[in-house]
Amino acid sequence: MSPSSFPLAGVRFCAFENIHSRLVRTRSSYWDSVYSRALDALLNERWQPTGPVEKVVRSAIANAKKTVSRRASKTVAWQDAVAEIPSTDKSSHADACLDISCLLSHAPGRDRAVLELRLAGKDDAEIARRLGVLSRQVPVLYHRAVKRLHRTFRRTD
Repeated sequence: MSPSSFPLAGVRFCAFENIHSRLVRTRSSYWDSVYSRALDALLNERWQPTGPVEKVVRSAIANAKKTVSRRASKTVAWQDAVAEIPSTDKSSHADACLDISCLLSHAPGRDRAVLELRLAGKDDAEIARRLGVLSRQVPVLYHRAVKRLHRTFRRTD
């Protein structure tokens, strides 16, 4: 087996071990997602690190922190959205769930899957794994699904 057939070698392997050991010890969901993103970047060869192991580890974690922070600023947890609903009437919440279910029933297969997984709070990596696509394609698939669904209901109004 040639050395290029191994996913990690040299500095990348040492950096992977370092970050993985941090991931195992963490008790925070924030650091869990940061370390997971850093490991994902190393495994999927999204960038070619150079320099000593410490520099590669710092760089991988810094990049992952930026990604996690950027994505967190663009999303709202469903628990927060439910808390901001002005009505305390439980039937209106049930009606809203039925409305969403009705909307999703009009979406084609892949669109429905993307929308349901996003509503369930799954991250892009999990959605990509379930759909068999790259994680960077998930935001595009989501945007297109929403756009198609919006177009469908605009025509029927």
